[in-house]
Amino acid sequence: MAIFLISTPFSPGIAQATAQFAQASKEAGVAFIVNMSQKSARGDAKSAAARQHWLSERVFDWSGVPVAHLRPTYFAEWLLYLAPMIRQGLMLAPFSTTGRHAPIAAEDQARVIVGMFAKPDAHAGKTCPLFGPVELTHPQIAQIVGRVLRKEVKYQQVTMEKFMEVLSAQPPLEQNSAAAMYRDPASQGGRPNYVAQHLHEVAIDHANGVFAGTNNYVLEIGGRAPLTVEAFVDKHCGGPSKGAGRGAIPREVHKPGTTRARPRLRSERRAR
Repeated sequence: MAIFLISTPFSPGIAQATAQFAQASKEAGVAFIVNMSQKSARGDAKSAAARQHWLSERVFDWSGVPVAHLRPTYFAEWLLYLAPMIRQGLMLAPFSTTGRHAPIAAEDQARVIVGMFAKPDAHAGKTCPLFGPVELTHPQIAQIVGRVLRKEVKYQQVTMEKFMEVLSAQPPLEQNSAAAMYRDPASQGGRPNYVAQHLHEVAIDHANGVFAGTNNYVLEIGGRAPLTVEAFVDKHCGGPSKGAGRGAIPREVHKPGTTRARPRLRSERRAR
């Protein structure tokens, strides 16, 4: 029996949950585990969640159950989280304008996981960073999104406080997704500052190059080249005809002579 484990960075207690999972796996005779970690996982990380991921990797290593660790950079799915902003022609985030990463789609990671399950002996004991095909800055990503959607999309770096305020002001999501958990303090173990602290520190990591890099693991293990940002946006825009759901990136053509309203902050909504 082989198992894929994804540990959410949004709630405290990842290491304890991992220890329980590893012990249960050992008792059940699990033959191989693929553990989803993150690119910033390291023992000296400033993010509490990143340190928890690193410690979880070590717990699996100590358990004796064969395991492969995946350390993906930022998901391309971040663009889906920001879709309501993109509708207004904006991408607001706490990341610098110079930091680079190669966004990787979840489906490309899934192919890597399937490829590892097909040949567990070849991957057990390894740690694999995962990347999309091209490193980009956030302004470059915004330009690509705008080009695919045929509208102007501008990137703006904002403070963490403002970013969290904008996220929480967006309509609630009735789904089990990272986007929904970012907006729900209850999902953070009653510690709403936990996710904000994580995002603050990984934004610094991003500027310092921790999330940068590219490699061929998606193609070599997953059997298909990773999606470009262009292909990802095109696949997830356009509504039901392309299988897009509520979190789809809206494709709209801005009409000359009209203006777009920026996303309203929670404080502005209260003032109305």
